[in-house]
Amino acid sequence: MRHGGSAEPPARFVLVVDDEEPVRQLVQEALEEAGYRVAAAARVDQALAYLDDPELRGIVSDIRMPDESGLDLLAAVRERRPGLPVVLMTGAAAAAERAQAAAEGVPVLEKPFTFAELEAAVAAALGERPV
Repeated sequence: MRHGGSAEPPARFVLVVDDEEPVRQLVQEALEEAGYRVAAAARVDQALAYLDDPELRGIVSDIRMPDESGLDLLAAVRERRPGLPVVLMTGAAAAAERAQAAAEGVPVLEKPFTFAELEAAVAAALGERPV
């Protein structure tokens, strides 16, 4: 088995959704460092296109975004891909938003979070053991 080449693409494909480009890039880079294959979207409507990809294993999304929220995305995921794990991120979610996420059994990462916290939350959501 070869290591370091493109002979074996990572099987762990996740989508990062955040309207703030610097946050989106940092989360994407952290997850790529952890061995995930990562796609990124700036808006919920862009993210919805990825729900048809059978290789998609999970979503990490901001809660508060212009237009539609991470909770809107979560509702679409529950309708179209009910078992797909979602991790939500927030810097300023209201108590009602946190309660809705908790009622759905979705973890919420408080910004700022460490890369280790991000990796642990995603691994747990995907049913993996952290490396």
